[in-house]
Amino acid sequence: MKNRRTGFTLIELLVVIAIIAILAAILFPVFAQAREKARQISCVSNARQMGLAVAMYIQDYEALPIFSSYGIVIPKTRWPDKIYPYVRNEDIFACPSLAASPGMSAAMRPWAHNPNHFYGGYGYNYQYLGNSRFPFTVSEAAVTAPSETFVIADTAGVRRDDNTSVAGAYAIDPPLPSARGSRPSGDTQGYGEASNKSLTYPKFGHLKRAGVGKNLRTLREFRVESVDSFELGQEIGVDIFNPGESISVTATSKGKGFAGGVKRYHFKGQHMTHGYMTHRRPLASGATGPQRVFKGTRRPGHMGSETVTQLGTEVVQVDAERNLLVVSGSVPGANGSLVVIKRSQR
Repeated sequence: MKNRRTGFTLIELLVVIAIIAILAAILFPVFAQAREKARQISCVSNARQMGLAVAMYIQDYEALPIFSSYGIVIPKTRWPDKIYPYVRNEDIFACPSLAASPGMSAAMRPWAHNPNHFYGGYGYNYQYLGNSRFPFTVSEAAVTAPSETFVIADTAGVRRDDNTSVAGAYAIDPPLPSARGSRPSGDTQGYGEASNKSLTYPKFGHLKRAGVGKNLRTLREFRVESVDSFELGQEIGVDIFNPGESISVTATSKGKGFAGGVKRYHFKGQHMTHGYMTHRRPLASGATGPQRVFKGTRRPGHMGSETVTQLGTEVVQVDAERNLLVVSGSVPGANGSLVVIKRSQR
């Protein structure tokens, strides 16, 4: 009986290699997605810890940290150096997605206390909360819309106004220009144009279907008697008002933070004589029977940041060329805030 040699033929070997290649092509993207998902979970955990560190910093210094040290300071300290003592962990300041991106490691910055280690990938909203070019810092009470204001977010750097280069993987630019910031103010405030990434998908699709041709940042609904005189995508300027006309102006009032009853509701207060310990302190407000505080009781709390409508404001001048409206009377809200102007019924 002849001996038969066992082994693979060339065709069988090629089939096995093809099967392995197909499996690799199927599994490698899945592994890559799993790695990126793990990085996202790690980034969320890091951002949460940095947010807690910022909250503790605010309790100690009564203001948000400044973006970076101004002037020629060696070593230069930035916002991660300010909040690092509250976490004592350098790794949470380095975004794993940025470190894995080719060419982005050069945008990371060294620690002031440890120049051999670097951080980056998390940006600070410096133009709103603490710019070192002027310089200024913001107190917690000065943030008029805390639920809509980002402090720290993922970033791959900021792009200059000429759209040439990306740098600074520790900063983010706000969607709106800031009067205190370094970006130029222009037509993008309030209702003005925004970039595609600054809009939600529903709003972007709504504007696209309407054929507006612009990414409007703010959308509002107004009641009109008839829509026959309007066209889809039509721009309405201040020329619809006339000098001498009475209008109403609605806006969000300035936020004044936590205030007591004397400042908030103009309470008289207690005796100011020596030895009296409750000059401005509120006294008992609970009911004797139900033993609870009823809703609507005037107590210390947050003051301002409310919708205010100023009635009876008179139009003095209409500049249709620059789209400006000159009025006589007070206008609610902070400088640069969005206002709603309607014809007054009074």
